[in-house]
Amino acid sequence: MLDQVHSDIGVNFVSNAWNLSVNDEDNNATFTAPNALLYADAASKQNRPADSKWDFLGVSSGQPIYILPQTQNASLLYLGASGEDTNPSDLAAYNETDPRVNSNGRWIKVAVQAIRGPGAFSVYSLDSGGNPTVWIDSADGITAEDAMFLPVGGHLHYNWAFSAKGIYEVDVIASSYRGANQTNPTSSNVTTYFFSVDPPAPVNTVPNGQTVPVNGTLAFSGANAISITGPNTTPKPLQVTLDVTAGSLTFGSLGGITIDEGSQGSSRIVVSGLPAQLNSALATLQYAPPADTNGTATLTVTTSDRGYFRPSRLPAQTDTDPISITISGTVPPGVPPVSPPGVPPVSPPGVPPVSPPGVPPVSPPNLPPLPNTGTIFGPPTRNHLMVSAADAGGGPHVRVYDATTGNEIANFMAFSPSFMGGVRIALGDFNGDGMTDIVAAAGPGGGPHVRIFDGVTFQEIASFFAYAPSFTGGVNLAVGDVNGNGTFDLITAAGPGGGPHVRVFDGPRLQPVLDFMAYDPSFSGGVSISAADINNDRRADIITAPFSQGGPHIRVFDGISGRDIVNFLASVSTTASGFTVAGLDLDGDFRAEIAIGTGPNGGGAVRIFNGQTGTLVSTELPFGLSAVGGVRVAATDTNGDGQYELVASRGPGDAPLTRIWSIADNVTTRELRPFDSAFLGGVWIAGN
Repeated sequence: MLDQVHSDIGVNFVSNAWNLSVNDEDNNATFTAPNALLYADAASKQNRPADSKWDFLGVSSGQPIYILPQTQNASLLYLGASGEDTNPSDLAAYNETDPRVNSNGRWIKVAVQAIRGPGAFSVYSLDSGGNPTVWIDSADGITAEDAMFLPVGGHLHYNWAFSAKGIYEVDVIASSYRGANQTNPTSSNVTTYFFSVDPPAPVNTVPNGQTVPVNGTLAFSGANAISITGPNTTPKPLQVTLDVTAGSLTFGSLGGITIDEGSQGSSRIVVSGLPAQLNSALATLQYAPPADTNGTATLTVTTSDRGYFRPSRLPAQTDTDPISITISGTVPPGVPPVSPPGVPPVSPPGVPPVSPPGVPPVSPPNLPPLPNTGTIFGPPTRNHLMVSAADAGGGPHVRVYDATTGNEIANFMAFSPSFMGGVRIALGDFNGDGMTDIVAAAGPGGGPHVRIFDGVTFQEIASFFAYAPSFTGGVNLAVGDVNGNGTFDLITAAGPGGGPHVRVFDGPRLQPVLDFMAYDPSFSGGVSISAADINNDRRADIITAPFSQGGPHIRVFDGISGRDIVNFLASVSTTASGFTVAGLDLDGDFRAEIAIGTGPNGGGAVRIFNGQTGTLVSTELPFGLSAVGGVRVAATDTNGDGQYELVASRGPGDAPLTRIWSIADNVTTRELRPFDSAFLGGVWIAGN
């Protein structure tokens, strides 16, 4: 997504071949044309002037038109066209007779072949008197005159105009001559450029209130069908959430869509797919009310464009519509009222648990008192640690630091010294002494072995296998109080080869209490996890990202139900081999932001997003732009002031280095070199 930057449509003849691209000049990045979306937001909207010289824009006088201007405006994309990367000796000079050029030189002609979109598309330049020279004008159809001429080695800016909001596809062919006197012509294949112009939100079409008999079935088909409309042309998957207050929902046919959350026959189903696929499936949707029950229910339909057509600075667009359902008829006699299954009895509100009389709470001797406030992760602890562990090739070496001073206080081998698969780590109190303990899990090749070490003696206090012993893909870890009971819980996720399987173990019993798939069950790239309170309900939520492959699909799950509560595609490098995630509270509102580090090939940038909306908050560069193995992320509060710092470490291929990075000041506040500089296997980190 190119937005609010200086970008060029690159049209070049290089090494005897045409190369049509999109160049981000501000960030020195180049994209193939199909992989770039050129964005014009609402600020590009203006009204067409009255003079007839503007008729080519395809709208009447005073009507709105969207224009990316040829002069730079910091709030808009500044878009030009460039032939700068073409060597002048590769193309011959000729006399271009087009009256708009009428000049001898080395020219690259960019001719439009077709335009698909919701309105007219035009490209024009303005002279010093404000008079337009029209280069492309689709309002009167596509003709041979619809072309731009770029000087070889040159760089020009134009006005790019659109008569309606939506998605535009522009097919072009570049051509020139390699021989004198317009001989040896050469031309490119058809290349498509994509524009997103203040795209409209998806639109739901839902029926009016519905009625279903007791123990009957309601079909949402025909006149009662639910349908959705997304942005025109170049369809991308939309996400539809169906949530009914009572009863269950079932699709007769999925027709190619994917169930992201819930299941057939549940009260909440979240599905994604192309608009046509979604509408085909929605035409088979059926609702069944609770058995032997009358009354009312509400089905809420929410469609999201998932931010596909808008930059990360803007939220995804949604449309939400309720459908009221009346369940009519008489309940069969003799049927007792049914309580929801699995719901424990509720104690009277406001009654605290009772401790034995006269027995004061006992704290371990010689330890400072616990802080009286919790964190976005769980209850506070007395000791403040930061831990590093070697990744593959370095032995199961764990080093423990005082997070406040940066001094090393212990180091040990988490597994047999001969194990070389690496160690993943997390921190939390699991024996109830108020001190932070260290959780270690084996990386690939070691079985799903998890060990917990006391944070004072560094002796093992628990050990178990998180998955079947035969699984050797490694285990990723997170720790947080997901159920709000004042104790830390342990969250695990399978590494590559194990499916996107996430498990929650209740602390300190370490009994499994929740299992779910974070992504499609067929996904085998492993899952990165973190735990932090996203919505200020005083319970840590579970944050996930693809670990070693897949796009930057970030999901946040409720730790009790496993329900998906946040879901977005992060605007980070799409060339990265996986991602790491961490929750951290930047503003003290007990609503965690999400830091995302990229794996190998992803560069050195760490991006931080609003945990509830997925909006980009900041971009941090603890190691600059370059990082061979990417950047792994965690969070810490080194001085206990409630302002979290980013903990960043280098991945495989770089010398082992960990930096504590102040997001507020944009500087490194502490640097750790946990292992010998010759070790290039990467470092895992954890903070609290």
